[in-house]
Amino acid sequence: MSTIRMLAATAAVCLGLSVLSSTAFAQEKGAKTEAKPAAKPQDKPEAKPAAKTQDKAADKKADEKKGDKTGPLCPVMNETIDPKVFVRYQGKRVYLCCKDCIEEFNKSPEKFAKAIQAQWDAMPVYRAQIKCPVTGETPNLAIFVEEPHYDLCFANEDAKAKFVKDRKAYADKLAGCFTYQCTCPTSGKPIKPAISKEIGGKKIYFCCEGCVGKANEETAKKAAEQAAANEEAYKKMVAASAPKKP
Repeated sequence: MSTIRMLAATAAVCLGLSVLSSTAFAQEKGAKTEAKPAAKPQDKPEAKPAAKTQDKAADKKADEKKGDKTGPLCPVMNETIDPKVFVRYQGKRVYLCCKDCIEEFNKSPEKFAKAIQAQWDAMPVYRAQIKCPVTGETPNLAIFVEEPHYDLCFANEDAKAKFVKDRKAYADKLAGCFTYQCTCPTSGKPIKPAISKEIGGKKIYFCCEGCVGKANEETAKKAAEQAAANEEAYKKMVAASAPKKP
């Protein structure tokens, strides 16, 4: 009888241990299952790269918009030029968008060489100077005075000094110092004042002697059409830039 009681007691103890073990396991499993939601907040920071992607897309769009600009642009800021703001590079005007760009340009003009050339290529040329207003000779491009829309060049320093001293004395001669036929009608290159030919009673300018030899009546007609279009465009430009009356 004693043995039976001992076996029963042992069984009860084993059963109790089994129940406790199962309960502990269930609690541990439940704890692990409940721990999973805590990982979700850690996943939220992964959304940040999307913002970076949006920033890059915005930058790209801005660059594309910037690249869409046409016409003469400031070599420093790539913005529309202000005709009243310019510096000189290799003897020619370089237009900027504002006075703030002057200092930055002068620090190292060479680094803007590509943008400068792009501006020159995009600049409309409506007329070309063919003679000095004082002597009537071929003008020296390195000797000039700055006018509102162009550089007025002279044959020599003495001629420049005479003009500066008494501008009115040469006012009537200025119009005859320019031609609206700015490019060679044969090659399309800039003309050279010293190279010309009379065709049909009109003087036609060329870029080289080779083009002079190819000239004919059709060439003269083309030059006349170019001159007429450039003269009209030049007058419109001057009128648009003139101070408005109050």
